[in-house]
Amino acid sequence: MMSIFGRLVEKVMRRGKTITDDGYLSRRLDEICPIYASRYGEMMAALTEKAGSSGDTPDALDVLACLVMESLNISFGNADFAAARAYLSILIDNEHLPGQAQLNESELGTLRELLFSYFGGEENANEKGSEVLALIERKFANDEFSQARILLQIFETNNDTRQNNERNLFYEEMILRLEGTRAKARAISAETVENVTRDDADDDVVLKAFSELEQTGNVRFYLYIREPADVERWRDALSPLGEDVSRYLLDYIPIVRWRKIGSPDMPIQDQIGLHLTFDMLRRYVQQKLRMCYFILLANGNTEYEWFIFSFSKWSREHFGVDVCE
Repeated sequence: MMSIFGRLVEKVMRRGKTITDDGYLSRRLDEICPIYASRYGEMMAALTEKAGSSGDTPDALDVLACLVMESLNISFGNADFAAARAYLSILIDNEHLPGQAQLNESELGTLRELLFSYFGGEENANEKGSEVLALIERKFANDEFSQARILLQIFETNNDTRQNNERNLFYEEMILRLEGTRAKARAISAETVENVTRDDADDDVVLKAFSELEQTGNVRFYLYIREPADVERWRDALSPLGEDVSRYLLDYIPIVRWRKIGSPDMPIQDQIGLHLTFDMLRRYVQQKLRMCYFILLANGNTEYEWFIFSFSKWSREHFGVDVCE
């Protein structure tokens, strides 16, 4: 147990995070936004004193983590503030998921108890760890792999273990997607195809087509975005703290979420524009390469072999890259 938190104690990685909705963390961030700047100096002084001679230098995310814990009525006691930072990391990763796919408050509470038990040096840390492992097993049994991935983070002790977990989770997700889509998919109507491919098709027509795809093809469209209004609200709230602090925190908040296309109150073209970043293009290509890898390794005929040739043609025509080589 003593080494399971290595990855989470590290500073949260800068990964272009962004979105707020009605998620568990976002509700707390909505409360914190108007008071963050006024509490910053006080909280930073307290964290610096707590760090003492440990060599840890608190930053704006540590302040945010402590304010989130405060909003959850969580007392630190003698626990290192790294516990709050570790839990904030979990909350952020959870918040990236669509609302209905997130870990619920009770499940997050089980994980929080383990984190604070460990960092507080309590004797029941192993017992709390067993509870989290049981929760992970339930997530696998229920095909809730995105949630299992979040929970597994705290048990990763080295790069090989992390890669093995990622590989296994990806295989399970791919099997579920292929079998689920094939079992439930039905063709969408010719009328829908004709309407949505017209040059003058408006947002209502496009959203109707997406709705039909979800109902008949078991295919859902999500975009990884945040509301521009929320970004501006946080930018204004952080402005008294200076450009460096503001830019740093805005890399993380408001949290980016996978949101169903059409759910934000803005034109679809604008939603897609927010989604189409360099990072998302990179993730898209990586995902397609993993899919090719999965299909190649699968036993027998998957009926998706055509995808490898389609992806190869696309990468060659658009990027001049022959993925077969």
